[in-house]
Amino acid sequence: VSDILGCSYDEYLSLASAYEGYSEVCDSRIKQAEDAAAALRAEEERIEQEDRKSKKLQAINDAGQRGEAEVRYALDWLGEDTIQIEHNTVNEYGNPCTKLINTNYKDEAQEFDHIVIRSNGIFLIETKYYAGSINIDENENWTQKKKYEEEKAIRNPSQQVYRHEKLIKSIIGDDLPLLSLICIANPGCKVNGQENSKVPVVRVDLLSQYIEEYESSGLKPEDIRFVAQMIREHFH
Repeated sequence: VSDILGCSYDEYLSLASAYEGYSEVCDSRIKQAEDAAAALRAEEERIEQEDRKSKKLQAINDAGQRGEAEVRYALDWLGEDTIQIEHNTVNEYGNPCTKLINTNYKDEAQEFDHIVIRSNGIFLIETKYYAGSINIDENENWTQKKKYEEEKAIRNPSQQVYRHEKLIKSIIGDDLPLLSLICIANPGCKVNGQENSKVPVVRVDLLSQYIEEYESSGLKPEDIRFVAQMIREHFH
């Protein structure tokens, strides 16, 4: 046997045992390296996801600011007889809004993009800066189609508008003329099926004209002041 192995059998067993131990060490180190590489890949993926999320939030914030500027410019043309309730905070995207709460009604605050009070009514304006095109079908389902992307379903803003109306009415009562509007603040967005929405959908370039031409029972000057005061008393 020693002639075949080139060493004694005991020496062979000793060498085999050493090799086995060395192999186990190598396997262990390989496993550690693989685990470290997997952890590094996971960390890189987490960083990439956070970066994508940050860029998405920044894009939403930028779009919101552009929409806010477009709507504010349109509302400034309504004249001095119009009260625009000031913004008292910012939303989760950093855009200014008016946050109201009425704990006697519901212990949950709501964020309004714009509240306008004038002689022909109270207007709650929900601003949406959509890109691409929007389609509203007969069942009030909303879909959005962006360039190079598949058409996808998006949330109908009407439910948000409904909550806003309920809160405002709990503050000022429900016998005053109140109108909610969904304002498409991106001039480049095309909307199909506006007639299918229970809440009027108005492009920003037609917003001031739409408000001015709205017909209602009207508000007296003292009513306008009362509404503005009651809303401000419910700032959150």
